[in-house]
Amino acid sequence: MRMSLLVRRMYSEVVWELLENNSLPVVLNHTKLQVNYRPQITQLMVNDDQANRTHTVDEKQEVNISCFFSNGNPPSNISMLDDNGNTLSSSSDREGYLVLSREFRCHDVWPTIHCQAPGSELNRSMSILVRCLPELSFFAAQVANWTSVLQGLTLRFKSHTSNISKCLMTELYSGHTSRNVTCTLSGRAPEFNLTLHFGEETWIRPGNWTLDITTEFGITNITFELINDTAHTGVSPSSEYPGQLTESNILLVISGCLLTVIVFSAGLSILCVVKFAKHHGVQGVQGFDSNNSEEHQDDALYENRGNAMIGSVVAVCSSEAEQHHTQTLGHRNADGLIYGELDFGDKEPSDVIIGSLPDNHYAQINFAASIHPP
Repeated sequence: MRMSLLVRRMYSEVVWELLENNSLPVVLNHTKLQVNYRPQITQLMVNDDQANRTHTVDEKQEVNISCFFSNGNPPSNISMLDDNGNTLSSSSDREGYLVLSREFRCHDVWPTIHCQAPGSELNRSMSILVRCLPELSFFAAQVANWTSVLQGLTLRFKSHTSNISKCLMTELYSGHTSRNVTCTLSGRAPEFNLTLHFGEETWIRPGNWTLDITTEFGITNITFELINDTAHTGVSPSSEYPGQLTESNILLVISGCLLTVIVFSAGLSILCVVKFAKHHGVQGVQGFDSNNSEEHQDDALYENRGNAMIGSVVAVCSSEAEQHHTQTLGHRNADGLIYGELDFGDKEPSDVIIGSLPDNHYAQINFAASIHPP
């Protein structure tokens, strides 16, 4: 005999009895019963409000997140997790709720809170959004190729809302001309992709630009540079837009001016040194010619041709010294030698030969004395 029985979670035993007329029931079988069932997350609330897929809060507002559950049999662990799988709160009670209290700020990573259990029939999750001024950022560097931008420019857009009232492009260093552009959002809060559509616009060109996005919380902006990649387009920015002055061009002009001033100053200094050397060199040569012969002039003046000024100074000093010796000692003979003239005439006796020093002892010499031959 086969029988089917619908059981409920509260059932714990099964008793088989035989019932006969005018007799007491007879127990045929008594079986313990364990009913297994899965846990279930029943509700997720934020500050006593039913939470949907997202919930928007104010910055620095204290937020209480509650997760209500009915545990299974056998009981399992009910947990609240963040995006990275980190456990924020947990319980293994039969039923009840988990509570998480926290404040969120604009610069924080806005989390998605998950309330779940292993094998649960229903898990719940919710993304926290903070009312803040949106944030714009590039996917890579803040430099884009001008030719690819013509097909559209896409940026990251972090915001609690998708409401945008205006997108404005302003070119820097060229009179700050501003133009409205068409922009669209894709994705869902808080992570959107913002795409700028230029179409057939001819005013967009290489240079530095600022993008202003107007929302209900105000204006957020980002500055970036559009470059003309000559390796791919074959057109340089200077030939395509000769009248445009970019920041790099301005720096190049300033550097060129400074280099010109430095070179001019260095040339002027060298010219002054050369003139000074020539002036003093001529004076030295003239003094040398008036006091010496042509042979000695050649030996002294051209001993070092690499430095005219030093040669002239040496020549003047040599001329003055030789003139002094010639006048004092005598004249040169036919062999070019100079002899001193010594006078051994009578001299007055003196106790000092050359000079006196405190630590020296000198003998007295009688210049009038003479030795008679034997």
